[in-house]
Amino acid sequence: MNKKRLPQEMFPQRDDFSMLCQVLCENKTDMIKIAEDIGELYRKKTFYDGYDFDWLFETKAKRYMRTLTKEAEKSANIAEYL
Repeated sequence: MNKKRLPQEMFPQRDDFSMLCQVLCENKTDMIKIAEDIGELYRKKTFYDGYDFDWLFETKAKRYMRTLTKEAEKSANIAEYL
């Protein structure tokens, strides 16, 4: 939460976190937890944007859109992620 982008838009901590999410996401339960965490980042830190985790969305989250959409009704963080 305390890390910021470098002047040339480099953000290694975000990239490392994104890769960790890819590795840890093995099922829909994992994806819900990860979406919750990323949504919290989006809500608390305005320097994150929708493109920061687009690879994760394209490769993992799309598989679980029905579940994530249902969970977003109960969680502001997941709604923010979506």
